[in-house]
Amino acid sequence: PGAWPGVVVARRFAGGHTHHDVALADGSRVTVDVPAHATGPATAPGAPVGVRLALGPVALVAARDARTVTLDAVAEPL
Repeated sequence: PGAWPGVVVARRFAGGHTHHDVALADGSRVTVDVPAHATGPATAPGAPVGVRLALGPVALVAARDARTVTLDAVAEPL
């Protein structure tokens, strides 16, 4: 509940984090960073997930030629 549905399309490890690239149902893509010490099931490519903001509402303003927005988000298995 309260999450955007998506599918993990790629996963890579970088130091103490795992980066999950997620394709959302509306066609947009987000990257969710998960600390290595986080608990919970691993989300391999192809896994359905829900993405939600971790720290509450965030105001976004469209920028010309914007390609990436970084948010504190969580990807949870569906």
